Amino acid sequence: MRIASSRRVAIRLSALVVLSVWIGYIAVATEADQRGLGRIEADAVQHRLALVIGNSAYAATPLRNPVNDATAIAKALREFGFEVIERHDADRRQMRQALREFADTLRQQRGVGLFYYAGHGVQVNGRNYLIPVGADIRREFEVPDEALDARSVLRAMRLADNGLNIVILDACRNNPFARSFRSVTEGLARMDAPTGSLIAYATAPGRVARDGPGEHGLYTAALLKHVREPGRKVEDVLKQVRLEVRRATGGEQVPWESTSLVGDFYFKRAPKVDHPTASAPPKHPPLYGPVDPMAVELAYWESIRESDNPALLQAYLARYPGGTFVDIAKFKLSELKPTPTRLESQDEDKDSSAQTVVLPGPAPTTPPVSAESPSERPYLSPKESEKILNLSRQRRREAQLALTLLGFDTKGFDGIFGRYTRAAISRFQDKHSFETTGYFTSEQVDLLFNNAREPLAKWKQKQARQAAAKEKRRKQQAELARRARARAQRRAAMERERKKKLENRLQEKDKRKFGNL
Repeated sequence: MRIASSRRVAIRLSALVVLSVWIGYIAVATEADQRGLGRIEADAVQHRLALVIGNSAYAATPLRNPVNDATAIAKALREFGFEVIERHDADRRQMRQALREFADTLRQQRGVGLFYYAGHGVQVNGRNYLIPVGADIRREFEVPDEALDARSVLRAMRLADNGLNIVILDACRNNPFARSFRSVTEGLARMDAPTGSLIAYATAPGRVARDGPGEHGLYTAALLKHVREPGRKVEDVLKQVRLEVRRATGGEQVPWESTSLVGDFYFKRAPKVDHPTASAPPKHPPLYGPVDPMAVELAYWESIRESDNPALLQAYLARYPGGTFVDIAKFKLSELKPTPTRLESQDEDKDSSAQTVVLPGPAPTTPPVSAESPSERPYLSPKESEKILNLSRQRRREAQLALTLLGFDTKGFDGIFGRYTRAAISRFQDKHSFETTGYFTSEQVDLLFNNAREPLAKWKQKQARQAAAKEKRRKQQAELARRARARAQRRAAMERERKKKLENRLQEKDKRKFGNL
């Protein structure tokens, strides 16, 4: 009996132990699940940070709208959950301090970063500069010291390593220092967006944006209108802005974007809707809307604007004889020479001139084609991006020479981008804070030749002096040879004359001798 009783006690104790362990396990698992759920919900809410600057009060060339634009943009961004750092009529020190605060906060909190600037902006040697209020700029070389380099904004965002960044530049107004600049270029230069970022311009690179007759600039007014539309991705918002500004200006101002976003971003998400009941089936909108001819022409022009193939430009002129870009196409066509039918076999990118262009437009049996923004085009690898530049063999030789003159030795100027040239391109990209791919983009080619303008000029002058000296030596040697031939001819003539006189004397002597007989 005692043994049976002790066994029952042992069994009960074991059951109690198992039960307590099981209850403890459930409690720990529940707590862990709750912690994990909290972490996921916290991560789902991204922090949003924006730096908004509007400069209007310039001493010589004041602007009417930038401060109003910046105020309205900052208000809209706060509505979308952004923490906003806002500056009006900032000088260079204030702009740099604001950028430093923005970069430090973005690095700590990550999330989404947005930079908006309205005011004067200029490009010098392929670089864009944002002009502070109070800048004392009288000559072109003073711009880097007095203005804020737009690339420093991209560099600050890249170092924050936050994943998604947006830069909006409504800074393409007329160059306020054009009279004192040696090389006057309107608008801003094109900048390639680093991975995970988008750069939006108020107008196309090299073109001028309008300040606008109303309270806001044309670009920012359209942006304020469409950015509040719920459920639109940022690329769709900017596409609508581009179409509206283009219509308002008759095609004179066409906003532009450069994007390498790898995810979707919404300023304002669409509100949640309840699932429809069986009695009220949902009405689906039509898949395709009406075709905008201006948008179709814009999409067609964007597909060929970087090409150096005259046939593509002639096709555009034939399709749109009264189009918006006719003057640009004719000017570019007049500068192009006939392209070679066959590239050198030694060129590693021998297929770089081949392009396939699909003419946009609705077909009778297919859905209509809508305008395609740059953000919706397929991703191009660095090698493919360089191919579409259509760099000729001579242009490649010049690029190798420019790299070498700037200190990036390519080990030769044969026009073939081999491993030494690719390594030199990578070093050039790293020095200028580009992504080190070893392959050129159009912006990098422009920057390379702008930076190498003076060294190339000196090198060409040196080559001209050497060629002149060589030609001078050749002429001197030719003159010496001519004189030597003339001396030899004179000596030969003198020798013939001497022999002739000697022969005459001998004949006279013989005549006298035998004449007496």
